[in-house]
Amino acid sequence: MSGCRQAVGRARRCTGALVLLIAALVAAGSAPARWLVAGDDSPGGGRVFTVSPDGDDAADGSARTPWRTVGRAVQAAGPGVTVNLLPGVYREGVVLEGRGGAEGRPFTLQSAEGGRAVLDGGLSVDTGMDVHVPYVVIRGLEIRNFRHRGVRLNGRRAECHHVLVEKNVIHHIGDPTGEAPEAAYGVRVLGVSDCTIRRNTIYFVFGNNESFGVHFDLRSAYENAIHNAVIEKNLFYLIDKAGVRITDNWLKYYVLADPAYIRGNISVHIGYVGLEVNYVNTHVTHGGPLGDKDGAPVYVEDNFVGWCSSHGINPKQSADGVTRRNTIYNCRRSGYLQSGHDSYRMRIEGNLLVDNVLGSIVHTVGVDNQFIGNYYRQLPAWPEFFVDRTEGWGTTYTRMTDLHSRSVLKGVEAQGVLDNEAALFRAPQKGDFRLIPGCPAAGTAPDGGDFGARESVLSGVGASGKWGLANIPLLPEVKGMRVVGVSSEDPGRCPVNPDAHYFGRSKAVDAAKVAAGVAAHLVDGVPSSAWRPLDGQMPAWVAIELPGERPIPLGAFAINVCHNRYQDECNCNVRDFKLYGRVSEEEEWRELGAYTRYARAAGRIFPIDGAPRVRQLKLEVLSNNGWPGAVEVGEFRLYRAFEPIE
Repeated sequence: MSGCRQAVGRARRCTGALVLLIAALVAAGSAPARWLVAGDDSPGGGRVFTVSPDGDDAADGSARTPWRTVGRAVQAAGPGVTVNLLPGVYREGVVLEGRGGAEGRPFTLQSAEGGRAVLDGGLSVDTGMDVHVPYVVIRGLEIRNFRHRGVRLNGRRAECHHVLVEKNVIHHIGDPTGEAPEAAYGVRVLGVSDCTIRRNTIYFVFGNNESFGVHFDLRSAYENAIHNAVIEKNLFYLIDKAGVRITDNWLKYYVLADPAYIRGNISVHIGYVGLEVNYVNTHVTHGGPLGDKDGAPVYVEDNFVGWCSSHGINPKQSADGVTRRNTIYNCRRSGYLQSGHDSYRMRIEGNLLVDNVLGSIVHTVGVDNQFIGNYYRQLPAWPEFFVDRTEGWGTTYTRMTDLHSRSVLKGVEAQGVLDNEAALFRAPQKGDFRLIPGCPAAGTAPDGGDFGARESVLSGVGASGKWGLANIPLLPEVKGMRVVGVSSEDPGRCPVNPDAHYFGRSKAVDAAKVAAGVAAHLVDGVPSSAWRPLDGQMPAWVAIELPGERPIPLGAFAINVCHNRYQDECNCNVRDFKLYGRVSEEEEWRELGAYTRYARAAGRIFPIDGAPRVRQLKLEVLSNNGWPGAVEVGEFRLYRAFEPIE
């Protein structure tokens, strides 16, 4: 008990003199200063309470006699109040309503110094932390095993504003059965002004294709202007749909009063897209809380996005946004996708797009979208680097000079660079993605600096603050898998023309992969071709041999289908399936898990329990999502068991 008292004493001293300032120049990618948060040692500071798994809710919440539950502690919420949670597991979800903090005197809920407090929902509770009040700080917690949301900030009626969520580890959020009635979110923000989500680590958000690390949803604030949305220095990995999505009012009227910022984040190994901006400042008339003013833009700056199952950064149905100085690496479809209709006046500048299947795809009918000096390096097997579909199905480009002269975008990429030969990064095999001094991408961007993310911004990332451009976390994806058996294979087409459903593909590359036979393209790292069992017969199976001579402990896998193939006329993506493993061909297959894949057609992430060791895997498809005569799998990705990052 004396150790606990010492830890609490240290935590109490550390809560003093905390000052948070959100400020900088809008043009440099920052929000105006709006609020200060001060700890309880500042003039007029409030009380400090303590919670311990060994406490008693009938006690007084002091360091000597702490409370037992977080739910009891939040009843004491008020201006300047700090609640320190001692290390341990709290098996509860928490609702914060009624009272919050006040300007300059927030209510702070945090792990005490010396360890991390854990909120655990046992996958039976919907939400870990549900906040409905203003001036709140949530810091340093581990939030895990909740069915739908790690944290929800609910500003539907404007009571929730001025909230800081930082240094938390949020993981295993979602329905593992795949039958969740709603999406899963690490952090869900519903129309909250003056909100900062920073330096969190968020992973394994799954169970429904519309699942996100952070979803900042402005649509819930139709009557309220939204100020100062900042999502920065977070680490996202192994999430079903997107690391970040920010969404505006969705066809009603503008609500984004100040620029919103997605900056300095690391988003890797995401099931669909690393960072996404959706329906911001388009399709609407003036009115609402901004009167006759246009909505403010979203700036996506200085992020690292890598190894995503489809696209790196995807603004769609949006206007006036800026995507600049991002490093986008080794994504399965494109580094940058400008999609949807009516995407106006978007500015894409100074980005470094390296080893993605396609560099950029413009798949939209828009006006004045400007690509101003981006640097491309393409995968050798896929020469196309830019697809322009602003009119019809458009043109695919393999040479920068042709793009300059013929694009219907008129002068797009006038300062663009395509260089497939130069070495760029210092030590990518060790996670160091800083540019080699003197390489062609160093100091040659349109602004006179380097192409790609700036190290000065992309540092101090994640709950520990140890990640950055010089230290990108490398997940242990299994490379060198090969298909060794298949129940049957139909290299023919889906019932409709597949050209109408791909965002860009090389027919020559596609044909070569299919000709290789036995579903070889299933593990080649590019999901645009699909394994299809003959006549869609199910159950159907494919066997995969892992590299090396020793069994590999497994931690997670992703299963993808070809994007946009969920239309009614061609809904042939996988639904129910099982995974089997064995150490040798002399062994019987043993079941590793039964899974259900959500109906829509982007990537899906699945944790594998127990870290089983195998040399061979078998994927058995039991059913699809509607089309009676076809089933397809575009790609199978596998990860070794690994210790959680942070």
